[in-house]
Formats: sequence, structure tokens, C-alpha cells
Amino acid sequence: MSERLYVLLADTAVAERVVDALRAEDVADEALHAVARHDPEHDLPEAGLWEATDVGPAAGRGAVAGGVTGAVAGLAALAFPPLGIVIGGGAVAAGGLAGAGLGAWVASMIGVSESADEVAAYDAAIADGAVLLMVDCEPARCDTVRGAIQQQAPTADVRQTPAGQR
Repeated sequence: MSERLYVLLADTAVAERVVDALRAEDVADEALHAVARHDPEHDLPEAGLWEATDVGPAAGRGAVAGGVTGAVAGLAALAFPPLGIVIGGGAVAAGGLAGAGLGAWVASMIGVSESADEVAAYDAAIADGAVLLMVDCEPARCDTVRGAIQQQAPTADVRQTPAGQR
């Protein structure tokens, strides 16, 4: 499982030098995710919705909350005598599944408008022109990747998130 490095770079020119150095170290573009102000002039691999927003975790939270709510609603339907016997346990299962789907959908729509927790910490700097570069690397290669970053941007603070904590 890969780990993710987070590095805040001063501007797009520095970020492009770092990305070029990482590409020279055989880091694939799929492992590079840049969050910057919209600038059509830069040649940076942009972070997708999954990296830059809270869509994944929000959908998970929504599915759990919606599933529980739907199952409770299904149990409540069982309590009404004329309807309860007819629909039986199917109401609980259907309510849980429908609630999970609806909850995931609604929460992901909310999550897509929110920055991911790690990205949100850098929002002000990004608005001022800095670039947040996220690099996915195997644990054995993280030191090499960190060295390539430090060589191009010696003052950059490189933070590492262990696998499973993203």
C-alpha cells in the first residue's frame, strides 16, 4: 500500500521543476496530484475530485447514516399492524439499501464541495498562489522521492501520511 507525501511549493514554476524531477525518478503521473489556483499555463498533473475533495469519506459516512436510518424506518413499518405482516423483513432490507444509496449520494454531493481535510489546511496558501503537490509512493521509495523534492525545493516542508490514513 502506498503512502502519500504532501508538499507545499511556493508557485507553479517551482512545482513544475519538482514534477519534472519526480518524473525523472520514474514517478508516474498517476501518482502526482497538484492542487493550485486555476491557471491554464501550468503543466502540472491536477488532483482529481477524489484527492482534492471530501467526496469519498463523505459518501462513506452518508451510506452508513442512510443505511441505519433506512433500516430503522423499515423496522418502524413492521410495527404498523395492517402493513407490518404483509411487507415483513423485506421492508427492513429495502429501507436499509435505499437509505444507504440515498445517504451516499446526498453526502457525496455535499462532500464534492468541501476540500479534503489535508487540502483544507493549505487552502489559504493555495489561494495566494502556492501549489500543494501530493505524491503517492511505495514506502521503500519515499526517501528517494523526498530527496528529489528537497533538491528542487530545499525549503519545502514535506509531510508524510501513512498508508490507510488518507
